[in-house]
Amino acid sequence: MADNDATYKAGNTPLKVYEHWSRVIAREAGARPTALPPGAEIGDLPPGLEFAGQPGADIMTATGPLRVQGENLRDAALNPGANQAYSVTLSLTRGLVPLAAEWDTLAKHINGTARIDQGYSGMSAEEIELQQAQLIQGQSFQNLIICNENTVPADYAAIPSFVWNNYVVGDIFAAPPAMFASGAACNGRGEVTKNPTLDGSKLEVRPLQINATGDPQTPYRYHGEMARQMNSHVVTVHGPGHGHVAAGNEVVDDIVVEYLRTGNATVSNAPGLHS
Repeated sequence: MADNDATYKAGNTPLKVYEHWSRVIAREAGARPTALPPGAEIGDLPPGLEFAGQPGADIMTATGPLRVQGENLRDAALNPGANQAYSVTLSLTRGLVPLAAEWDTLAKHINGTARIDQGYSGMSAEEIELQQAQLIQGQSFQNLIICNENTVPADYAAIPSFVWNNYVVGDIFAAPPAMFASGAACNGRGEVTKNPTLDGSKLEVRPLQINATGDPQTPYRYHGEMARQMNSHVVTVHGPGHGHVAAGNEVVDDIVVEYLRTGNATVSNAPGLHS
């Protein structure tokens, strides 16, 4: 959004866009978000302090996390019951940021030019109940898989982060990782089975594995172990995003269609969206 300020008019630096986004969330939920702010640039310095230059911007960056935490607590004190987790925009951001093809949609929602209608508007009671049940089922299924195969001991040092982000400030970005790292997600349950051993050596068709260098959910640095075990043909997408098939990346789509038709893949690199 900062790189395309002429289009979205939300600020010409990442921090200005972040503050614009933060104000939208505060209007919806009564409290600003606590997600880590991006680094400040010279253009973010307050009027009259431009002389501070990059050192001044570095101070803003260093104090940013504490500032947003403090402002969130202030908002909660002034608006009893307010919680950032109630913001539609915050939930949309968490869901759409990993999908580079949806960035334009998210940006237009944030700047108010094309708000996304998320929620239960126009749905019957039965439809709402079904949607809620499906959400609970999905979460329970993920929890069962993670806990039943969990071989990593709980990191009790993560409990304060889990409690703070889940029960105090409502940070939907930081709470889930802390919940699983601390052991709270599994509530003391031990594993009932082991992680399955992957072995692609006997497959008639070599698997195709697509990983992006800027994927925030399945980081690229971890892709090699699966590729080794499955003897995968790896396609590296040079750019951001989680999920690349039928998501607007024509190069990736062509690679996949050819693979499905022939069982072969010869291309190992592809450009990413917004890269």
